[in-house]
Amino acid sequence: MRSRRQYESWAAIALLALCILPAAACFSPDYRAGLACSESGACPSGQECVSDVCQLLGSGGLADAAQAQGDAAPRADAEVQCPSGSEVFDVSGTIVNFTLPECVTTVTIEAFGGQGGGGRNGVGGGGKGARIKGEFPVTPGESFQILVGGQGLSAIPDQSLLGTSSLNLQQGGGSGGGGSYVVTALGEALLVAGGGGGATHTAQVDGNGTIIAEILLPGGEGQLSTDGQAGGGGGASGGTAGSGGNTASNPGFHNGTGGGGFTGDGNGNSNGSTANFGSANQPGKSFTNGGAGGIGGSIGRDGAFGGGGSAGFAGAGGGGYSGGGTGSVDGVYGGGGGGSLNLGNNPDNTAGVREGPGQVSFQW
Repeated sequence: MRSRRQYESWAAIALLALCILPAAACFSPDYRAGLACSESGACPSGQECVSDVCQLLGSGGLADAAQAQGDAAPRADAEVQCPSGSEVFDVSGTIVNFTLPECVTTVTIEAFGGQGGGGRNGVGGGGKGARIKGEFPVTPGESFQILVGGQGLSAIPDQSLLGTSSLNLQQGGGSGGGGSYVVTALGEALLVAGGGGGATHTAQVDGNGTIIAEILLPGGEGQLSTDGQAGGGGGASGGTAGSGGNTASNPGFHNGTGGGGFTGDGNGNSNGSTANFGSANQPGKSFTNGGAGGIGGSIGRDGAFGGGGSAGFAGAGGGGYSGGGTGSVDGVYGGGGGGSLNLGNNPDNTAGVREGPGQVSFQW
């Protein structure tokens, strides 16, 4: 028969086991999994409280291994923040390529066409270039071809070339300003700002070659229409649908020439007297042909980069989406401005505002 001391020892051992075994089970990660959380939202080690229910880490709750270690892993669907930026392009004499940052999806593009050449001796009058602005949806990392139009050259100063005022005054035209172009990598024109036409600075002289009256006739401004402007005084017609402007014929004097368009060069060289005025003036080139300004003849003035026509007796046409025509030789007038194009959203366009060379800018 067991003694009372033996009975008390066995009871103590049994009571200790009842206390220890449940406590040990509490250290098992799956203990109470699926049961309600405590009133304070606590769960055993290795579990988390989700919707008032204890769940094992990684079993569908919000926490994962990285969060269990205190590391916040980035969300795969988190929105990428693209910093704002801009890029400005000035005249370079060549077509340049530009690639947007990979995060950009919308860009605002603004372009200015170049001003046409003015009259002699620093007198102004060259047509001002157009301003064209629009917003464009783009593919991240998209590339563009950019041509920035230059400013046309002014008329020949008095007695600087041929030695007699009467002949110099017959070369009073300024050359055409260049159009500015933004084109996709695949060759689609998105935005074009037309260049201004060249002015004509004419005069009357007496029998001794003395100037008795001077007249400055301005060149046409860069247009908002896609069509190029006709030369002043009923001069040669401007281009349409991307073609170049036309050159007014004059068998006596070398006239100015037409401006280049997006796909078509200006039409026709000057056809004046080679005996008195040397070689002919050439028209401006299209964007697709490199966008060079027209090459002036022996005593002509080169057109601006961007398709500006070269100048002679009258002002030349400006480059643009369609080129401007040359001024009339009957009374002598300025050349027409080049046409413009805007395929963007929220267009903001102004004709004839840019003095000096053109410019192109991107903002995102």
